[in-house]
Amino acid sequence: MELQQVLRQVLEHKIEQRQEIKQQLALYIPEDFAEYIDIETDEDIGLLKKSLPFLCLHEFSHPLYSRGRIVIPEPSCRELYHNGIETGIDKAAMLLGPLLGRYTHEEMLLSHYAMMERVFRDHFDLKKYSDNESSPTFIARLYAEIKEHREQTINSVLKSKLEQLLKIADSNISSHSFSDVVKEYSQIYHQTMFVQ
Repeated sequence: MELQQVLRQVLEHKIEQRQEIKQQLALYIPEDFAEYIDIETDEDIGLLKKSLPFLCLHEFSHPLYSRGRIVIPEPSCRELYHNGIETGIDKAAMLLGPLLGRYTHEEMLLSHYAMMERVFRDHFDLKKYSDNESSPTFIARLYAEIKEHREQTINSVLKSKLEQLLKIADSNISSHSFSDVVKEYSQIYHQTMFVQ
């Protein structure tokens, strides 16, 4: 009977530790991407590990932007402001990995790709979000970034995967206004830079 009690306590302690680790991991997921990762499932733990470099450096870029260390052009209108600034924050994250000497450019592209693949799957394949729930400017932001990444990568497999994501979006979104938003976010992505 004592052995059963000890084993039960050990098991309860392990469960508590696992919950605590999951709660800590959840802190690294930016708000924009939080609804796409459920850290209660093993599949999503794998996704989190793949996308963690991008997600962590994205969050790290916010205080750098607040301190004036990152210049992000302001979007042309209020409706595009949030995702416009977040486009710049995404670019900063992509630059930070190699700048810190922690990740190569290709590793950062793969990390960001893992997250974008999930977002596109949820929106377009699984149709988890209706038009009212999802923000077309969020998808436009990712679309602009995918186009940039496709041009930057030397990895032919990744280039092909990025092109597939673009095709998925193209077959689901045909609005002229979407293209205009993508152009604006592309400009923001290009013009975002660090300052000394």
